[in-house]
Amino acid sequence: MELELRGLNIPLVKTKMRGRNETYYDKTNNNMIIFHPCHKDIDTDSICNSIRDKAYLYLMNELNENKNVTVFWSQVEGTTSDYNIYYDLNPNELKDKNYKEILELLPNIETIFAYKYVEVKNGIERKITETIEL
Repeated sequence: MELELRGLNIPLVKTKMRGRNETYYDKTNNNMIIFHPCHKDIDTDSICNSIRDKAYLYLMNELNENKNVTVFWSQVEGTTSDYNIYYDLNPNELKDKNYKEILELLPNIETIFAYKYVEVKNGIERKITETIEL
């Protein structure tokens, strides 16, 4: 099953994950998106469609212009979706792991929920302020 997102140059292929917690992988760029719905009524479509345009376009640009990117994209009921972009992980090493194993490998996952949009490069966490529409 492929996930085609508006503005994304290469579709992502669903890995062998099941249930609401889905992951998709792009073997050409070695990029991965991990979807985390925080409520039973939320799914991958809801997460992808519940985001500000500027934040969405920033994310698509990062996936189009970079290789080896891992995205943790989540949504809490009644809010827009949030994401964390990791540049230091190797998605190829994550794609065959189960969902719980992947979450355990994401650095600072507990503290990152404090911001809507975060990127982690060289082990340094940074709030992405340019994605916030005023």
